[in-house]
Amino acid sequence: MPQAEFQTRLDAVRKEIARRDLDALVIYGDNYSFGDLCYLTNYFPKVRGGIAVVPRDGAISLLLNIGSRDVPFAKTLTWVEDVRASNQVGGDGAKLLKERGLDKGKIGLVDSGQGFPLPQLEEMRGALPQVSWQDCHSMLAPLRWVKSTRELAAMRAAGRVLKEVCDGAQAFIKQ
Repeated sequence: MPQAEFQTRLDAVRKEIARRDLDALVIYGDNYSFGDLCYLTNYFPKVRGGIAVVPRDGAISLLLNIGSRDVPFAKTLTWVEDVRASNQVGGDGAKLLKERGLDKGKIGLVDSGQGFPLPQLEEMRGALPQVSWQDCHSMLAPLRWVKSTRELAAMRAAGRVLKEVCDGAQAFIKQ
């Protein structure tokens, strides 16, 4: 999808952030539950997880559980400019939120797969005692359900390719 598609998604997410009177959103994703993170950033965690920090205003940051040498490659997989490496997403996430001036804010947490490693989540929350955390695990699902014209066209094209594969397989698959 082109970056314009993601800008439309970001605008919708920010509208919901404002409606809920949040200062930012932290979105966790990993290779088991990546839909929310990928929906907004186009980043699909291949091995370990990461977070997106989405302030109500300003640039998004991606904090990924990868080595620093992997950052240039990770940047090719997303439109997000600020991509950072981390071995401790919880502690480094807290530092990032402090850096953004969000250490006294009202922050929503999206972790629809409930995969954020508990020690890291507790470390992030513990390092930000003045943050008011709001569970927003189901916040992005309704936004993800609505498909744009471009998404529908891509899904139809993928369906046609899959149908060709299945039709072709009938010729050689036997009971």
